[in-house]
Amino acid sequence: MNPSTTIRIFRLAELMTIIVCLVLHFKTPEETDPLTIVLASGTFFGYFIILVGWFAMKNTGNPINRTVDVGISSLGCILFIATGALIFVEWSRNDIVRVKKFLPVTDDHTRKYNFLQKIITYLTHATADSVALKLDKMGHKHFLYGPETYIMAVVKASLSICSGFLFISDIITTHLQSIVKATKVPT
Repeated sequence: MNPSTTIRIFRLAELMTIIVCLVLHFKTPEETDPLTIVLASGTFFGYFIILVGWFAMKNTGNPINRTVDVGISSLGCILFIATGALIFVEWSRNDIVRVKKFLPVTDDHTRKYNFLQKIITYLTHATADSVALKLDKMGHKHFLYGPETYIMAVVKASLSICSGFLFISDIITTHLQSIVKATKVPT
C-alpha cells in the first residue's frame, strides 16, 4: 500500500475518533477538574480543526511540511494520551463519591466487596439502560450522574488514548514515507 494512502487512512481514523470524542465530551459535562476540562476541550477542538485543514490542503494539492506535520502529530499524541489519562483519573476519583452511595452502612468488608463487584459486573456486562433498571429494582437510585454517563466518559477516555496511538502510527508512517522517498533511485 502506498505510504501516502496509509497516512490518509490514519488521519481519517484520527478525525473519526476526534468527532466521537467531541460528541461524548458534550454528553458528559460532569467533569469538575478545570485542567481536564480545558485540556480535553482544547485538544478535541484544536485537532478537529487541524485535521480538517490537513484534509483541505491534501485535497487541493498544497504541500505540507513534513517537519511541521510530525511536530503536530507528536504533540497530538502527547495531548490525547494525557487527556485520556486525566479523564480516567477524574472519573475514578469521582467514582468513589458515586459508589459510596451504594455501600451498605456496615463494617462487613465482604458485603461491601460483593456489592461493588455486582456493580462492576453490571457495568461491564450490560447496557446502560439495563444497569439503571437493575439498580432501580435493587432500590438504589443514588447514581450521581447515571451509569450511562460513566460509560460514555470511559469510552471518551479510551478513544482519546487510542487517538494518541493513532498519532504515533501516523508519525511512524510519515517517517517510513520519507525513507522510501530517500531510497528511490532516480530514473
